[in-house]
Amino acid sequence: MANFDIAISDTLIHEGANDSKMGYVNDPKDRGGETIAGIARNFHPNDGIWKLVDNAKKVPNFPNNLKSIPNILDMIKSFYRVNYWNKILGDDIKSQDIANMLLDKAVLEGYSAAIKRAQGIVGVVQNGIMTQELINRLNSL
Repeated sequence: MANFDIAISDTLIHEGANDSKMGYVNDPKDRGGETIAGIARNFHPNDGIWKLVDNAKKVPNFPNNLKSIPNILDMIKSFYRVNYWNKILGDDIKSQDIANMLLDKAVLEGYSAAIKRAQGIVGVVQNGIMTQELINRLNSL
């Protein structure tokens, strides 16, 4: 079965989490607002990671100090596991490549849109809900 740690490593590279700023940006033109490793504060204001970010702002060298915060990467990975990997049933997908692509698309487009795309590729009803039928089709590829 696919491995979350392998899949998330590619996604975190795309989201900038490997730099010293952990992919932190605060672009006023971005409707997500303040963002770290692709996690937008405007869409996930209650996630515990924001407490860490707010505390890091009180210390010199922000946002370059973010990578040095203990457990921040674990919290980011946990966020992606709960909000994306579990929704695409990544643990049930046999192919690591398929799981990697589906996770990446789920993060970029939303998990429902990514599931619909996968459903369209394998020829099942496109409802955006991960089903055993879709898992079976993906695992037969």
